Amino acid sequence: MSTEVMLNWRELARQRLRWKRGAVEDLLGFGFTRRTIKGWGLQLASVLGILASIAYLGTLLGLRLDRAAPAPGNSWRITVCTASERLVTVRSLRVGR
Repeated sequence: MSTEVMLNWRELARQRLRWKRGAVEDLLGFGFTRRTIKGWGLQLASVLGILASIAYLGTLLGLRLDRAAPAPGNSWRITVCTASERLVTVRSLRVGR
């Protein structure tokens, strides 16, 4: 099995959306069984990651609007730590294969 390299971000996003939709449709078709529990767990982890990112950005925005934001240097440190954690998480998934 192989896949083509997408030439731009829009095509890549469209391809990823198709893959995600296909995975969810397959899980819904097979239901929640012993064999699909890993797939359901991956989908749950994906949703939790998105919610955490939204909460993080919302918190930063809310603090800015409230004028209660941490010093600019501190907010950058928080962002770098969060981005680093995401990078390490993604790399560990790739290396594990």
